[in-house]
Amino acid sequence: MKDFIQTCKRLGWGVILLSLLLSQAAAKSAKTTTVLPGAWCSQSATYAFSGAQQKLLQTKLRRITGWAQLTFADNGKLEISDLMAINGGSRSARGMLLKALRSGKQFVIENHSSSASVSFGQLDEGTNYTDDRTGLALEIYRVRLDFTDFDKMSASSAVRESFDEGFTLLHELLHGLGLKDTHIPNEIGECETVVNKMRAELGLPLRDQYLADLLHVTPIIKTIRLRFREQTLDRQGMARWKTVHLFFTPDFSIPQEPAVLSSSANAAACLSLY
Repeated sequence: MKDFIQTCKRLGWGVILLSLLLSQAAAKSAKTTTVLPGAWCSQSATYAFSGAQQKLLQTKLRRITGWAQLTFADNGKLEISDLMAINGGSRSARGMLLKALRSGKQFVIENHSSSASVSFGQLDEGTNYTDDRTGLALEIYRVRLDFTDFDKMSASSAVRESFDEGFTLLHELLHGLGLKDTHIPNEIGECETVVNKMRAELGLPLRDQYLADLLHVTPIIKTIRLRFREQTLDRQGMARWKTVHLFFTPDFSIPQEPAVLSSSANAAACLSLY
């Protein structure tokens, strides 16, 4: 102890204090960057969520799943503290989200608002990660959400509920579980087939095509259209399906990334949005 005190006096207490603070900071950093399975809101300053955005996503997921105790913890982790606390929601959505959370994979949800390369949502190709200290090996996927795109939609309130931030996140998680989209016009694809089941359980309009139509309103003005079908009652009280649409108008002055996949006869093109 005497030797330690003499060393501190020789080096200066300020240097010793600084060293201790740096050591604590390094330990804290190592703790917060530990890679663990589950779904997490990004803690990166570049892709972090605002408080309002995180609360919005939490609210949407609660509505879809019915889990009243679904929350994002202070460290960004998506948690469901009571699986039995259910208020409505979709049983299929609960099963699918639980499967993703227990898959052993990590999903990092990033905020890419006002991005020219992300339309609503996008999943990266994934990364195989191994922690040399613990031996933990898992796949890491980054889910990119553009919240501003949802403000550019024109649709009925029911269609908006069918195509919101929560459903977009679930669609991307399905990709992480191995399901794929379709490149064939008028087909739904594996992911949207599952999401449509969730919509049906919530009584919402169903997506009627995966690929969107790029419409030329004028030689200059363009808009993107997604087709849904909604069940209604006719005058005789009989159930009927009717076609409803969602229109999305991005800033086409900025290069957009959804690729034109095929042309249609009415001067439209089929696009993949998410």
